Amino acid sequence: MVCSSTIPMTTILYPYTEFQCQTVEGQTNVQEPRIITSQHIRRPTYRLQCPEAGLFQSGLTGLVFEMAGKGDVRVKISKWDTSVLGSMTPAGPLFSIKCQAVLKLHLPHCMCDDEEVLSVAHFTGGTMEIVKPLKTTASHVVVNIPNPSLVGLIRCGLSALPVQSQVLLFLCPQGNTNQKGILNVFLLPKNVPTYEVEHQQKGSTFIQTSSECTLSPGRKYGLCCELVDYNLHLKSRTFDGDFSPNFLPTFQVNLECISDAKNMNLTLLDRETNDQKVWECVVQTG
Repeated sequence: MVCSSTIPMTTILYPYTEFQCQTVEGQTNVQEPRIITSQHIRRPTYRLQCPEAGLFQSGLTGLVFEMAGKGDVRVKISKWDTSVLGSMTPAGPLFSIKCQAVLKLHLPHCMCDDEEVLSVAHFTGGTMEIVKPLKTTASHVVVNIPNPSLVGLIRCGLSALPVQSQVLLFLCPQGNTNQKGILNVFLLPKNVPTYEVEHQQKGSTFIQTSSECTLSPGRKYGLCCELVDYNLHLKSRTFDGDFSPNFLPTFQVNLECISDAKNMNLTLLDRETNDQKVWECVVQTG
């Protein structure tokens, strides 16, 4: 069971989302966001006001915008229609971008292997264009798409190559007594914005921990928990590298007492390599 509020909420970052700005002179600036909520739109919208030409990085989505001048950028994550991709598969979120001043776009990727070839799908007017990147860095794919609308990373076919990933933990109380609880555990590619998941887990507490790991799509992983009084649904799951905007937990740990989550040791094991440990943390709750 995923905990959520009964009324869908959205968060608009206004007037500035957290970003890094590198101007023509090379100066860097970081702005903190002010958050405004609305009850009418299901998914978060990220607003980035770029005061001048230069490079601007959103701290919440990882996107970098090369601006021709001053511009108001609005970003929202959309759902992939895989039926139009043919033999291609998503390699990142599908971003809906609105701004007329964008010259180039840097899309965050999660690839570990330099041999992995990525392209960019650009949707305009009901058609899809596959754009070849200008270059690929260790963290981003740079593409020349002036005034992008709907863009996302794609790759050829299904790949079993390992990807940079993240383990996200959300603690959700059950009932009115706050005694029982569920620990929702998400296995996701690293370039999925954490805030997208946090936004959908209303009523839960996001547990910040060392989330980084390396996982292989199509491979089975198991979660181990050093706790006596708990129940774990589906002790092994296949990592599918999900980029859907509707995220479901990979594992759920049912706790008889929510306070048991404090100092709980969690371990993620690769079931196909004799339970090799790929991630571990000690849960720290308030």
